[in-house]
Amino acid sequence: MPVKSEKPRPQEKAIPAGFRKVNFGAIAKQKPDSRTSYPLLPDPQGRYAAIAVRILERSLQVEALAGALEV
Repeated sequence: MPVKSEKPRPQEKAIPAGFRKVNFGAIAKQKPDSRTSYPLLPDPQGRYAAIAVRILERSLQVEALAGALEV
């Protein structure tokens, strides 16, 4: 009786370090009516808005000064 020879199995490709398989099927879809509600900060006199504007202006000034120092 002839001996049955097994076919060589193809070797699995080695996954390089830092890569992994990602399954997007596990990501849950959000319902359109489920929105996150963020708390609002009451600002009757507008003081917090003025502070926010000053912070934005000064951060732009700091970025401009830092850029001038790099040149």
